[in-house]
Amino acid sequence: MRKNNEWEKGRVNAKVLTAQLKSGDAYALRSGGGGGFGSPLERPPERVREDVRQGYVSLRAARDYYGVVLDPDSLAIDAKATAAERAAAVPVHHSRFMRQNVPLRRLTAAELAEKAPEHPPVPCLRISCCGMISFPFQDDESS
Repeated sequence: MRKNNEWEKGRVNAKVLTAQLKSGDAYALRSGGGGGFGSPLERPPERVREDVRQGYVSLRAARDYYGVVLDPDSLAIDAKATAAERAAAVPVHHSRFMRQNVPLRRLTAAELAEKAPEHPPVPCLRISCCGMISFPFQDDESS
């Protein structure tokens, strides 16, 4: 937001504007919404932590989709746990990437009923949740 010809810095999660604007003030809105580019495992952990801090990504999504493990109180990056999460997710991400020309299937009602309420209606990338069932490895011809 620009007030008195000065841009404010550090305004968190500008999806909700609670400030009064006067003549000459300006409000710039940058919005996500695209699917992103590249593997979420390649997003720098510091950027994922900032996304969590700003409320764009939950702690759970940081771990499940980006492989970044954060301390819930301080948001400190647990480098060892992050490396382990990302290493475990690489085969799943690779398999999913290789199958991008096939539409992603939605979870059945029965599968979705077994998931947490905030789980998306499509398979997630977390191996312990959906990975081994929803994204079999390429050499697994049984799927």
